[in-house]
Amino acid sequence: MPVMGKHGNETEHDSSKIGTHIENVVRALHKPVLITSAPFSPPKSFLIAFDGSQTARKCVERIASSPLLKGLAVHLVYVGNPNSEMQNQLSWAKEQLESQGFNITSNTLDGEVDKAIINYAEQHQIDLIVVGAYGHSKIRQFFIGSTTTKVITSANKPVLLLR
Repeated sequence: MPVMGKHGNETEHDSSKIGTHIENVVRALHKPVLITSAPFSPPKSFLIAFDGSQTARKCVERIASSPLLKGLAVHLVYVGNPNSEMQNQLSWAKEQLESQGFNITSNTLDGEVDKAIINYAEQHQIDLIVVGAYGHSKIRQFFIGSTTTKVITSANKPVLLLR
C-alpha cells in the first residue's frame, strides 16, 4: 500500500494545505493510499466515514474482506439527515462488518461533513480515519470542493483513502 506524507516541500509549514500530488496519485492508482502527517503508529481504532454512496459501500466491502484492520474497534459514522434510506444503508454496512467479526459503533452526526468527522475522531480518540477517495469529478470539486480533501487537510490522524 502506498504511504504518502500529507505535506510536500511547498506546504510543509502550512497545516491548512496538503501536497499537490495527493489527489493525482490517488486518482491514478485506484488502490488504497495511506496519508499521514506524523510518525505512524499502529491504530487501535478506526472510523469509516459512510455516506451510502457506491464509493462508501465499496470501502465497507474492502474493509470487511481484508485482514488489514481486523480486531480493531470500528466507528461507522454518517453525517446528515438520518432518513429511512440512510438507516437501511447504515444497517447494511454494519451487517457487512459484523459478519466478518468487527465490533461496530454506529453514529449519525449533524453539521458540516468534514468538521463532524474530525470532531468525532478527536472526541473518541480514533487512530485512523477511512474515507472513500474523490468520488466526484474534478469539475464538481472545483465548484464545491472535496470532502475528502477537507478531511485530509483537517485531520491530525492518518487517513486511509479507499477507491
